[in-house]
Amino acid sequence: MKDRLVTLFGTLGVVLTLLELVSKLFNSRLCSTQGCILISQSVRYTDNIIVLGGLFVFTAILVLNLGKIRNSSLILDQLLSVSLSAEGVFIGYQLFRMKHICLFCISIFSIFVLLALIRLSKKGFSVIWGFVSFGTILFLFYILKPVTSYIPPLNKPLVLIYKQSCPHCEKVISQAKKQKINICTIKADSCESLLKSLNINEVPLLIINNKNEKKIIVGERNILQYFLDKKNIPSNNLYNSVFKDKSDFCTIGEKCK
Repeated sequence: MKDRLVTLFGTLGVVLTLLELVSKLFNSRLCSTQGCILISQSVRYTDNIIVLGGLFVFTAILVLNLGKIRNSSLILDQLLSVSLSAEGVFIGYQLFRMKHICLFCISIFSIFVLLALIRLSKKGFSVIWGFVSFGTILFLFYILKPVTSYIPPLNKPLVLIYKQSCPHCEKVISQAKKQKINICTIKADSCESLLKSLNINEVPLLIINNKNEKKIIVGERNILQYFLDKKNIPSNNLYNSVFKDKSDFCTIGEKCK
């Protein structure tokens, strides 16, 4: 089995994946769009694993096409079907989860599609299952809504995330009222997944969203000090007595003492 077009596009796939791997050795990449960057950040370990997988598949396609291997046509068609299924996951994730496209991924996907169409023209009808699988996976990504967490109204200048059983949160809210500081309060359990994604597990949490100041402050001590600085009130011994206890925050999901 030798097909010039399969050899051509298989070689193109090998070259592209090799160039991507070599580029990364020099802290670069063939595609520098936001979609490519987001894909690389979404992989659990490193996106080199995916690129290496692509290199392996394209190399296998060349070997099957050029070598004298028993049932090579059937194996090639099955390999292309599996590759199209995998591409369904990558493309679906980019289209319906990230809302950004990786140009390198689209290039690799296009090569797999062309290879599958070539095999289809040679009566390799088993690759049809690859297209069916790709379409099914893409459709599932479309109809299944991603799990979303509550996003606090960050357009407010001051947002305080708290929980009702937290005495430190109560002190912060009370002090804000005394100093007439306008804060938007949000319960921690309504945005717990968002906090965990930011690796934050303590309240009170103050989000500052002023024009010239973007900041997150955690803990009663730090937040009250911010209130003092905001109103230009000097710290005095009476006020500092609040900080005698080393603990000045509550852990989300645990009972506060």
